[in-house]
Amino acid sequence: MRNQAFQARTETEKRRKLEVVLRQLTGNYLTAQQRQLISHMVGCGQQYNFRLCQESGMPDVMDDQAVVRPIFGDAADGVNGPAAVLVRTTDQGEVSNTIYIYLPIPREEKRDDTR
Repeated sequence: MRNQAFQARTETEKRRKLEVVLRQLTGNYLTAQQRQLISHMVGCGQQYNFRLCQESGMPDVMDDQAVVRPIFGDAADGVNGPAAVLVRTTDQGEVSNTIYIYLPIPREEKRDDTR
């Protein structure tokens, strides 16, 4: 959805759109509470990028001015369950907001294919 069209929507419509985007992005893997935590953290007044990750570890941020705020879960060392982190960076006065969502690989998919 174009940003201008999104901004013209009501707060309820914006929240509903965010809910749909999160469900589609994560394959409905996150719980309603986890989606609500993300929604509460981001609000609807700014634009955000979403990155879906399956590897654990904090985002590799090159900017010393970056602000990293955990939303839920533990993305630092080995994700056992879902986790989300908000990273805010500034580049030449422009603010960039990225939500990293970590979804662990199910155990049955973790296999050693070296035979």
